[in-house]
Amino acid sequence: MEEMHQRQDFFALILAAGDSRRMRVPKLSLSFSESHSFLEECIRQFLAFGCKKVGVVVNAEGASRIKEKKGIFPPQMIIILNPYPEKGRFFSIKTGIAGLQHEGPLFIHNVDNPFIKQETLETLAGAYPENHVVCPEYLGKGGHPVLISEKISRDLLNEKKLNLKLKDFLQNYAPLKVEVNHPEVVVNINTPEEYRRWFS
Repeated sequence: MEEMHQRQDFFALILAAGDSRRMRVPKLSLSFSESHSFLEECIRQFLAFGCKKVGVVVNAEGASRIKEKKGIFPPQMIIILNPYPEKGRFFSIKTGIAGLQHEGPLFIHNVDNPFIKQETLETLAGAYPENHVVCPEYLGKGGHPVLISEKISRDLLNEKKLNLKLKDFLQNYAPLKVEVNHPEVVVNINTPEEYRRWFS
């Protein structure tokens, strides 16, 4: 595993441009612990794994909140503004890839799941050299993050259709589904009730 880290750089893209209508506050600023937010936790885990850069796709409100706490974020984080969040998640991914300008495999993750495990990242990266797409599963249900090749990032960037789901787009590349032991990979925290369930 250590040799693979030395052989290529990994990058991460965190999607945080949604309107958080059901949560009523931007999910990136939700408290993960007394010391840091969902976004800070996600960034911390990807950097601990060794990602060279972490791009964060945000809407205008999210960008404003990050700038308020500018000093607490690491220099490896890149803020990528999505000016049209209403165009949906696939557009956010395309916007993020364009802004990150990475050269290497890319983790794609949602900010509403702050439970990133180093063991999961290691498992995905360990399976990556033989596959263009690696997806974690828990009990047969797909989760996040997904790991894609630089080629697929370019294909996503060049895709003209916007009404696509990432999962459906990746089916063209015969994704490898890897079973992991962490049920948190399938979690999405979208409402105050779901937040209280995990952070009561």
